Amino acid sequence: MAAIVAEFAKVDPGSFSYRYPVDTKGKLIELAHDRLDLGALADVMNAVDGYFSGCDGYLDHLQSAGP
Repeated sequence: MAAIVAEFAKVDPGSFSYRYPVDTKGKLIELAHDRLDLGALADVMNAVDGYFSGCDGYLDHLQSAGP
C-alpha cells in the first residue's frame, strides 16, 4: 500500500495535476504522463478502497470490543 501512495505522491505531489488545468497562479500545469490507463487506475483505486475499508472495519471491531 505504501508503494501505491508513494507513486501517487511522485506523479502528482500537490494533487493538482489531474484535477485542474492551471495552478493557483493561473500557470498551466504540466502533466507527468500524457496518457492514463483508466481501467488499471480503476483496479488500483478499488484495491485501495478495499484496503482502507478493511482497516476501518478492523479498527471498528477493536473499538467495540474494548472495555
